Amino acid sequence: MAHRAAEFAARLHTKDKPWLNETPTKRPAKPNLHDLDAFLLLKQEPGVSMQTTAQCADGAPVENLTGWLGNFQMRDAHTACTHEAQWWRMPWSGQWHWDLTPMLAAPNGWSQPRSGKRPCFTPARPTATS
Repeated sequence: MAHRAAEFAARLHTKDKPWLNETPTKRPAKPNLHDLDAFLLLKQEPGVSMQTTAQCADGAPVENLTGWLGNFQMRDAHTACTHEAQWWRMPWSGQWHWDLTPMLAAPNGWSQPRSGKRPCFTPARPTATS
C-alpha cells in the first residue's frame, strides 16, 4: 500500500498536480514510511520537500508531530507545540510528569493536569517526555 501511495504521488508530481503524503515524524531507531526507496526517490525531485506539524495546535490532545512529504507548502502550519509545560498526573499510578501535553498510558487513559496541587516531589530538572 505504501508503494502504491508513492507511485500515485509520483504520477501526480509528473503531471504538476499538488500532492501530500502524511506519516508520523521520524523517530530514532524506528521505521518510517518516508524512508522507503520509492519515497526517497520522490524527495530528490525538484519542488518536493518535507514539512513537520504539531497536531496539538489543531485540537489534538497531544503534540503528535507529523511528517508531510509533498510538492507544496502548507500555510499557517504549527511546526512545534505552542502549549506551556505543566505538571501532569497519572491517576491510576500517582506518577507525575512535566510536559507540554498529557501522556497516554494505554489501556488506562490520559494523564490529568495538576489541578492546583503540588506534586509530592520536585525533580531537579523537569524533562519533557514524548
